[in-house]
Amino acid sequence: MNDKNHSIDVLISEQELQEVVQKLAKEIYRDFNNQEIILVGVLDGSFAVLADLAKQLHKLGMDKIVIDFMGIDTYGSGTKSSKEPRITKDLKHDIKGKVVVIVEDIVDTGYSLSVLQAMLSARLPQKLATLSLLSKDERREIEVPVEYIGKHIPNVFVVGYGLDFDGKYYRELPYIGVVKFK
Repeated sequence: MNDKNHSIDVLISEQELQEVVQKLAKEIYRDFNNQEIILVGVLDGSFAVLADLAKQLHKLGMDKIVIDFMGIDTYGSGTKSSKEPRITKDLKHDIKGKVVVIVEDIVDTGYSLSVLQAMLSARLPQKLATLSLLSKDERREIEVPVEYIGKHIPNVFVVGYGLDFDGKYYRELPYIGVVKFK
């Protein structure tokens, strides 16, 4: 997108992202090795971290991985959370009695994750854990449990590695960048 109203500065490099995902995969492996786990990617932003996480878990020797997705929309076309998350896609797999790890790209206010955790918890998984690549702790309005956090970041608008601008742009960037508005 060639827009002169903003620029993007690298916050987390591609190499650093891969190191963060490897660290997260080792933590998941430590906690759930030899168990079947269902990785629930939260659409749309988690696709990059979920794909890389699943590959790293496979490299570590985990071979009982189910991948599923849920869609939840809180931003629409804006840059601020609406605080009223809307489910846009539900799971294909039954999670009752299963180990489930929610895979998020970023936890911001906590509203969408709170709704998602409550919804999935009601389906009676054996264990429900949450992994988030990024966490904006200072933006949290609802405290939500996040067992696996890749990086804590400041309150800046970020794109790349699955995260978008305006619901469309920059998901393909191999790094996390900060959008600077002019």
